[in-house]
Amino acid sequence: MSARQHVPAYAAALLAAANLGACGGGAGQVVARVGDRAITKAAVAHWMTVMKGGSAVSDPAGTQGQALQLRALEFLIHSQWLIGEAARRGIVTSQSEVHQQIDRETAGFGGGAAGLREFLKSTGESVRDIEWQARAELVQATLRRMATVTSVEVTRAQVAAYYARHRRRFVIPERREARFSNRKTRAAAEKLKREVESGKSLTSAAQRKVGELFTSARVPPGNAYERAIDSGKPHVVAGPFEIEADYFLYEVVRIIPARQQALPQVEDSIRRHLMAERRRRALASFVKTWTAGWIARTDCRDASSMRAPRASTISLI
Repeated sequence: MSARQHVPAYAAALLAAANLGACGGGAGQVVARVGDRAITKAAVAHWMTVMKGGSAVSDPAGTQGQALQLRALEFLIHSQWLIGEAARRGIVTSQSEVHQQIDRETAGFGGGAAGLREFLKSTGESVRDIEWQARAELVQATLRRMATVTSVEVTRAQVAAYYARHRRRFVIPERREARFSNRKTRAAAEKLKREVESGKSLTSAAQRKVGELFTSARVPPGNAYERAIDSGKPHVVAGPFEIEADYFLYEVVRIIPARQQALPQVEDSIRRHLMAERRRRALASFVKTWTAGWIARTDCRDASSMRAPRASTISLI
């Protein structure tokens, strides 16, 4: 449940980039303000230590130290945005919900409560820290649901229109099935090919018994095995093809033509795709709108003593 795990998730799936252009200016213990909430140097330093796994940052002014400062400051700003937006919308997360979230996050943690305490001690985190993160995560999930719950259902007419525009996406390409056999040298493969042309079966009885008779290739072919099968004529032994360390012979025994899937076969998948697209657009619009308000209320002009964030991102995915 540490910030080392959670902070990357805030930036993993980016929905909006918000320019914090107000950063830069005078010095002080307060390095940024989000609304009426202050973010202090001490808070940034604390989360830098947490993100570093409980170790002190040896060179805060160095490149790695500045990058860590930026991550810590962005984490605190993002968390304040989420919790501030929850308060503005009347979203309440109870202490019980917070503890349930923590329990879910730490379900696989060994040693129970005592083990968790030891872990927090080793990382420099406190119970208050993990409660803070859990509350932000709960708010994030609630805002995500709010952003997508009003998405309008996809109609059958819209599904049909999408199918008509993208018919080629629903074509199952031609496939080929072939017998195959391989030898370690080209000479051995050529010898087998002559024997097959004289009447011998390409595959052994043992292969046929265990069902290792066919392999498939997609069209257009992809890897070397598929390209070899694609180059063969039906019922004619082709090769040998040098693939990796062996020499392969193929005999195409069946060509399954490409076929167009009918609308009823793909209707459900199209509906799911369109709904997912609508949810993504609704979420992007929602985030863009509400982050604009929080950007205006975020001031980091007091962050001159550290590398101020030039851009910040927020994720609700």
